Amino acid sequence: MRLVDAGRIDLERPIKELLEDFVLSDKGAEEKITMKHLLTHTGMKGDYFKDFGYGKDALEKLVRNMPSLPQINPPGRILSYCNSGFYVAGRPSKKQSSNWFLSLSVWRTFISSPKI
Repeated sequence: MRLVDAGRIDLERPIKELLEDFVLSDKGAEEKITMKHLLTHTGMKGDYFKDFGYGKDALEKLVRNMPSLPQINPPGRILSYCNSGFYVAGRPSKKQSSNWFLSLSVWRTFISSPKI
């Protein structure tokens, strides 16, 4: 949410505009799914556990393999836990932060916190 607060990610903007290579089997859903859908578990359906290793490109490879997942409901209709949606949500976040783990977790939580 800090990237949203900083104006770097818009929750209502379609993910397809943030990730040109985002592809799903359901083209209508592909064009409509937003970051808000992904973060509220209302965008995609299905858990996805294929292992792409620990390399810097693992998340990118995983998201590129999403077209094999079925889209059961239209985006925004039904809440259903979906880890694959969080994988997709992680890609724009990673692209918007130079050191995504440090800037999204450690730095933002501990170092820049006014309460510490």
